[in-house]
Amino acid sequence: MFQALVQRRLRTFARSLPRSGDFIVVAVGVFVIRLMVDTPVLIIGLPGLLYWIKWLDKRLLVWTLILATAVLAHVGIQSIMPVQIPDQGIIQAVDDTRHYLKSEGGNFYLYTGEAPLPAGTVVSGDFMLLEAHQQSLVGGFDQAAYFAAEKIQGTLYADTVTVLSEVPIRRTLSDRVRTYIDAEFSDLNGYMTAFFIGENTGFDDTFNARIRALGISHIFAVSGLHVGLLALFLEALLKRFKPAFKLSIIGLILTGYIILTQFSISLIRAVFIYGFIRLNHSLKGPFTPLDGLAMILCGSLLVHPFIIYHPAFLLSYSVTVVLLMMAPTLKTRWAPIYVSIYAFMTTLPIIMSMSGSVNVASLGLNVLAVFVLGSFLLPLTYVSFFVPALEPLVWPLFAGFEVLVNAAYTHLYWPISVPFVFGGFAGIYYLAWGVICVVSHGNLVKLSILSASLLTLFACGRFGPLMPQLTMLDVDGDAFLYQAPFNQCTLLVDGGRSYTAEALKTHLKNHGVTTIDVVITTHYDADHHEGIDAILNDSYFKTGLHITPDSLPETLSCGPAQLTFDQPALAYPSRNNRSVAFLLDAHGWQVLLTGDIEAEREVDFWQGDPLDVDLLKVSHHGSKSSTSEAFLTQINADIALINLPHSSRFEFPHPTVIDQLNAFEMTIYRTDYHGTTRFILGPKWLLPWPAFRP
Repeated sequence: MFQALVQRRLRTFARSLPRSGDFIVVAVGVFVIRLMVDTPVLIIGLPGLLYWIKWLDKRLLVWTLILATAVLAHVGIQSIMPVQIPDQGIIQAVDDTRHYLKSEGGNFYLYTGEAPLPAGTVVSGDFMLLEAHQQSLVGGFDQAAYFAAEKIQGTLYADTVTVLSEVPIRRTLSDRVRTYIDAEFSDLNGYMTAFFIGENTGFDDTFNARIRALGISHIFAVSGLHVGLLALFLEALLKRFKPAFKLSIIGLILTGYIILTQFSISLIRAVFIYGFIRLNHSLKGPFTPLDGLAMILCGSLLVHPFIIYHPAFLLSYSVTVVLLMMAPTLKTRWAPIYVSIYAFMTTLPIIMSMSGSVNVASLGLNVLAVFVLGSFLLPLTYVSFFVPALEPLVWPLFAGFEVLVNAAYTHLYWPISVPFVFGGFAGIYYLAWGVICVVSHGNLVKLSILSASLLTLFACGRFGPLMPQLTMLDVDGDAFLYQAPFNQCTLLVDGGRSYTAEALKTHLKNHGVTTIDVVITTHYDADHHEGIDAILNDSYFKTGLHITPDSLPETLSCGPAQLTFDQPALAYPSRNNRSVAFLLDAHGWQVLLTGDIEAEREVDFWQGDPLDVDLLKVSHHGSKSSTSEAFLTQINADIALINLPHSSRFEFPHPTVIDQLNAFEMTIYRTDYHGTTRFILGPKWLLPWPAFRP
């Protein structure tokens, strides 16, 4: 009787499950709802998403809500759990001055004021937890997201540490294979490391940069393509054995491959899909490969909801979902072209947010690259791994491939930037891309024309914003961007540090900036001029007049904006006091940008004449040496903008400066609280749009 009850319950549960082909609907719903936590603007589309799922099947809506609730609960629990600062731990690995510390409280990065310690050292100390920086530039390195994706609790610092003992560190399989590769191979080292361990560290920086720029770096990332070729080879090798034995051997080899690559995201996905397909076939199940992908997608989000911060996860799953959904269109001789278009259009927003441009020639280069990979790169690498003596014989083929890569970079690197495909705009893009896939089903000409039309539509963002904007950019220093409507004037004031310069350039590209009419370097401190130097040396940007403390005009017109520069009365010895300071008068708004001027310069600022300022860029990151009470009285500002370094030994902003600003009843926006903040300058209204809302 009990057995019959259990069977009835199981049958009832089975009937409540999604049908074959419907699992992907649930997976997409759960994934989009998870994205809404980090991109709240997507919540606008939540009612439409849920209505669509309910329209398909009420059961799908129930499962979507159940799984999404579990994922969001996991996110909430992880977010509120405090980080426990350890008092000791074991150094697992060392990278330059950074230690990878394993402790009872989790894994940490550790920096010390002493020389680096070897792996296996047990240390204790008075550790201080450094705050992880949350990036607000499109394309910038988001340390907080990286830590969440890699399950790292944070960064610790201690001036000194105490060595308690030393313990042997167990070498991983990848360490052993890397040692073997380094010992046996010289010319093929990069290919061996890439195809067996899943790392591109064996290639020189120039080669890595070129394959990324060309858009073919994915052929060196261990993924479904490599698993498919390896599985075909193993099946052919073991075809005389019984199916069960053959699948067991292949399963063991692929599992070892996962361990070897230290659980590569794309490899786990590919191996699971392969196993799912084989198991479903042997059991004569009703499921499709897309069902298997949907199951592992939901499982990944349930186990590790922060995995969405991994670019490899987004790239791998997005392309695979589209290719499996559009599989019926791939049964033609034009399949490689279809695959290239699907992959290009699907990954474009992700790649744009990472690098700010995509190589349009990659549409054809990827077809050739995949052919070369399957023809000799991968097979010869695998064979040479077991027979190192073959290296001198096969190397000329690999050297010829590198010659072709260099030639392609010279002649077929055609980068384009498609702005506004990030954040909420990405939702619009993918919705349109989904419609194109459905409408053009099986018609290559229609797919090509509609895809090009979509890119052209988004490319219109390069004609500038519809409303004037002023943006405070979070660049670990100072940087402000003013944009008049329809590119009448683009003004960049300072550019932050050299290590944030790439993020700044990517951010500008994603916002459609190609021409900068006026570039201003307020002074030559590193946190102001280094980013400007990078912009001036990048051929992508067309720059006009460059103003420095050594070439200071009195006034300047730029489109609808009028710039009036303060003329210092004295030759100040301080570099800060020689900063370019000016009043930007545009669209009825007065914006005062002051560089790093200090109290000594403020005394004779604007020859003492009173001003009526709307927005004040607070000088020198809110240092106590600036922004005196007399200065605030003179300028009569309403809004204070404080651009702060990500970390500093100085007390920025100083509490006395904040107290002064509050005493003058000024609204304060600061990059450590609000991140990159855009101000839309209306005729009689101002709309602040901060990246974060503290």
